[in-house]
Amino acid sequence: MTAHPFIHISRYRTTRYWAVWRGAELIAVTVYRKGAQSVAAELTKIEDYENQTIHNHTRLVPAA
Repeated sequence: MTAHPFIHISRYRTTRYWAVWRGAELIAVTVYRKGAQSVAAELTKIEDYENQTIHNHTRLVPAA
């Protein structure tokens, strides 16, 4: 799994739960850390796929 600096896991406030964040946006709160890691891994896969798709469909047009 490629680590994205804007997707991170931390404790949710002062509870025993875990939060998954994309930057400052709260994506999910889970009971277990493994669950939070799974959510973060899936988000990373989706974002990597979207970035790959965007780059594959972008073509440079030579200047006239």
